[in-house]
Amino acid sequence: MILTMRIPKIKLKCDLITLHEFALGDAYELFHLVERNKDLLTDYFPLTVENNTSVMMKRQYILERNRDRKKDRKSTRL
Repeated sequence: MILTMRIPKIKLKCDLITLHEFALGDAYELFHLVERNKDLLTDYFPLTVENNTSVMMKRQYILERNRDRKKDRKSTRL
């Protein structure tokens, strides 16, 4: 049995963390965050580090993930 759960679009803020869906404007920070921490990330997220080649590639990643999420939301509404 597979259980699925709908997670609404959220933005959570507190003093230590902010959660939100990626936006294109996040590409620069995301790229540099992975670059700065690649030694820590490599063991657990090797593809993330390997695919972190440029800010433009991060923009493409964000576009694809947001498109996939949008499709998933539409398919769960049916």
